[in-house]
Amino acid sequence: AVDNCWDFYHAMITHPSSGMAGWRAGYIAKPGEPDKVLMTPFNHVSVLGEYGHAIGGWAIPDRETADKLNYGMVDTTWRDKPEAEQILGEVGMRAANAHPNIFPNL
Repeated sequence: AVDNCWDFYHAMITHPSSGMAGWRAGYIAKPGEPDKVLMTPFNHVSVLGEYGHAIGGWAIPDRETADKLNYGMVDTTWRDKPEAEQILGEVGMRAANAHPNIFPNL
C-alpha cells in the first residue's frame, strides 16, 4: 500500500527512526541538534499528470534554496543553464526536486 506520498510528511511519519538516530541526508547530526532544513517552512507544489501520475513536494524557487534543501551535497548547477528553464518551464523548475509518483490509485 502507498501512503501519504504527496503531502510531504511521508518521511517524518514513515521513517522517524532515521531522524531519531540523527541521520540527515548523508551526515549524522549531533544529539539534540535540530534539522535546520526540515524545520524550515517551504511552499509546496503538486503537478498532476495523466493516468494518475503526479509530482509533489517542496517548491524550489532557485538554486540557493535547492542547495540548502540537499545540505549542499548534490550538484544543482544545472539550474544555472538557460536551457534548463526552457526545457522544464517555470513549474518544472520549481518541482524538479519533488517526489514523482506513478500510482494511479492516489
